[in-house]
Amino acid sequence: MQRKTLVIFIIVFSLLGIGIFLMSRLVTTKKVAGPQDTDTSTYRQFESLSGEQEGTLSGIINRTIDSLTGTQTTEPSFSQITDFQIAGVTYLEDTRKIQTEDTTTEQYALVPSLRYVERATGYIHQIYLDTKKQGVISNASIPGVQEVLFGNNGQTVMYRYIDTEDRTTINSFIATLGGEKGEFLPDNIISVNFSPENNSIFYIVKDTVGVRGIIKSTTETKTSQLWTSPFSEWTSEWPTQGTIFLTTKPSWRVGGSLWGLNTKTGVLTKILSGIPGLTTHTNKDASYLIYNTTTTNGPRLSVYSMAKNTTLDLGVYGLPEKCVWSNTQTTIVYCALPALFVGTAYPDSWYQGKTSFDDRFVKINAETGIVTQITEGQHVEQIDAIALSLDKTEDALFFTNKKDSTLWSLSLTQ
Repeated sequence: MQRKTLVIFIIVFSLLGIGIFLMSRLVTTKKVAGPQDTDTSTYRQFESLSGEQEGTLSGIINRTIDSLTGTQTTEPSFSQITDFQIAGVTYLEDTRKIQTEDTTTEQYALVPSLRYVERATGYIHQIYLDTKKQGVISNASIPGVQEVLFGNNGQTVMYRYIDTEDRTTINSFIATLGGEKGEFLPDNIISVNFSPENNSIFYIVKDTVGVRGIIKSTTETKTSQLWTSPFSEWTSEWPTQGTIFLTTKPSWRVGGSLWGLNTKTGVLTKILSGIPGLTTHTNKDASYLIYNTTTTNGPRLSVYSMAKNTTLDLGVYGLPEKCVWSNTQTTIVYCALPALFVGTAYPDSWYQGKTSFDDRFVKINAETGIVTQITEGQHVEQIDAIALSLDKTEDALFFTNKKDSTLWSLSLTQ
């Protein structure tokens, strides 16, 4: 407990500094959702901020990125944003001071931005997408963070990493920039999501008889158990406030199932079942979902309509976790499709790092099944895209290259 108390103090102190800095630049605050990504790299030690290498707590720097280097240039279709591994990223519209002819008052504007966490150090970076200026907004050192989830327009941060004492326990810590405190969630959370309104989180933890699904408020101390299951392997999505989608963890040897969990009543409704290698990804209003079925040629993609209770075979091969749904068009989904599948053990071999892909990018209409090619898949570097996201105008697609965990963008307007 002493170690966790120290960790809480360190992180909260750092995040409070960030929050004070960020809030001082804001004229309004909006709550916008922001989601997640994982990798299989080795976890490293969660080091103290004190010491000669990192400096003391009083030496933590929170800098504005207005003055950092970078100029706007004409970029190619693909652009590599980082040359280091990231643990998580979110798109947001940040408030930035702008130059005007009126020098008597300060003027601000909402600017499209990305906020992301460096895996090796835990530093929080940000880039303004209009000027391409980027830099560190917090150099509080949290080495070895494996996964970071953002909520509340990038203001709430959840760090997930392996405990340094037993090297097997997964710790999850959540705090809000500018908040007075943060807290550890239960150990060894299997799956976790922010609610669409960012006022709650849902997480799954194992117990002696299976798993429990818990809803916890991010603004209050309220916590409630919503669901239990004797089956212990699940993944979850929370795209719409009224329903959480639960998918059995996939294997090409086993028929998987998808269920809808009512967030008010806890009632489960079966949606899909008996599908080998099943993984799923639901759109923003839960009207469509894309899923895969393991076949001898690879994982074949289909779209399921919730309203019509119908399935449309897309005739292409890929994985739903390499897709992102449009923010504004409920029938449009963007996907990174592997050019080649070797063997049939998908998605297992890909999760285990035994295989890697070279992707091409497509746009799919879930209603008509039309697949429109965006890129050929012949890139400067081979790309195995995960954690796809879009900017507000959907002019750009952002993703992490699973081969090296670097952050990239793809222009959708060229």
